[in-house]
Amino acid sequence: MKRSKRLRLVLLGATPLIVTGCNDKPETGYLYRDPVDCQSAGVFKAGLCEQEYARVVVLHSQIAPRYRSRVDCEADFGIGRCQAVDQTFSAYAPPISGYLLGTVPVTTTGSQGQRLEWLEQRFPSAPLYQALGDDHLRSNCNEYVGRRSGPLLVSTALTRIRPAPSVQRGGFGLKASALCSQGG
Repeated sequence: MKRSKRLRLVLLGATPLIVTGCNDKPETGYLYRDPVDCQSAGVFKAGLCEQEYARVVVLHSQIAPRYRSRVDCEADFGIGRCQAVDQTFSAYAPPISGYLLGTVPVTTTGSQGQRLEWLEQRFPSAPLYQALGDDHLRSNCNEYVGRRSGPLLVSTALTRIRPAPSVQRGGFGLKASALCSQGG
């Protein structure tokens, strides 16, 4: 076998390690568009769906992608969909399009055979965003999360809250991801 073919095969084999990271064990999360979507799925009670969404709204004000102008934000998210988030520095952010719930139901059998159930918070719930023309929901750093409501496996990178990236027109893409990976 030629050396160039061998090298290509070695590189192809290493790709999953590069993409997932060394210790990136996926976590179970739940993707929902809003509290009504969460409640109708029947996994969580209305109170939890609303409580987590309220937390996500507060977090959104801190970590949503920031644009210097409304025009730049609307280029990525659609006309009329961006709001001012900081009057002092003239920053605009897209609306929340969904949320990733970090709470999971846990069921086990007790020592006397009884069924035990509880909720466990695995990671903080986070807002999700949907760019214009994209049917996928993404993190504030533009990482793909999913598009269908319900349970899903997410990388541990998505379970960490990262600061708001400042992006430019057309920037909710590689630039946002790069800024988040650098820590802001």
